[in-house]
Amino acid sequence: MKTSNTSKKSILSKAGLTGTQSETFAYLLEHGEEKASIVAKGAKMPRGVAYKALEELLELGLVEKIEKGGKIATFRPVHPSILEKFFENKEKQAKKDKEQFFASLPDLVSLYNLSTQRPGVTYFEGDEGIERILEDGLTSNTDIYMYGDVETSMKHATELNERYGEKRKKAGIKKKTIVPDTPFARKYLKNYNTEITEVRFIPKEFFPFATASTLEIYDGKLSYLTVDEKTKIGVLLHDRNIFMLHKQLFEFTWSHAKTFDQLEKLSS
Repeated sequence: MKTSNTSKKSILSKAGLTGTQSETFAYLLEHGEEKASIVAKGAKMPRGVAYKALEELLELGLVEKIEKGGKIATFRPVHPSILEKFFENKEKQAKKDKEQFFASLPDLVSLYNLSTQRPGVTYFEGDEGIERILEDGLTSNTDIYMYGDVETSMKHATELNERYGEKRKKAGIKKKTIVPDTPFARKYLKNYNTEITEVRFIPKEFFPFATASTLEIYDGKLSYLTVDEKTKIGVLLHDRNIFMLHKQLFEFTWSHAKTFDQLEKLSS
């Protein structure tokens, strides 16, 4: 089915071309090599506008300028498949813009909190959502405090946790972690990023939240993650008072938790 002129312009616009660029390129695709004056007349636009559009298309690599001796230059379109790169570039830019937005979101939420005196709560789902919350922790200006059951966490999100661990190490963000005292936790955490990770243990029977959920406290925020075979959800909460409450509770628990050197041998 033949594509209408309007449809051609719409497709070209979606590739990132302006209205006049779309009209000019569409005309050349249909009529082939032409002088700028012919393009202007055929596309029904002022000659100056057509010249400008052709120069822009030339810079974008969508047309070629043909100059022969003393003759008036002509313009011809390149193969339209090159537009695929334009869509790829748009996708890359959209991804970059999205990443910049999420990097700026905490600051925007902080402004909202200050103006409304209300806590900010953001809900996330799926692998991408979990990764976004972990990435937010990589922007922290403070040490991260964490409660979690490392065995359950690694069981259901091994690759995600390993990628996050490498990024945190590269960023130099320190973390204090309180975990239940289990054989798995002792073995896994013994040499885990020791230069940026401190671990302390509390008796497993006193750790009622030994589930698929973890809590991280940092930079005026709380992040809650639940990851198991059925569920992947996260909540990011921004509130200074709630943050301070949990920070103080963590520090109290930390002061009573045991280091590796203080641990007694586990009974088999």
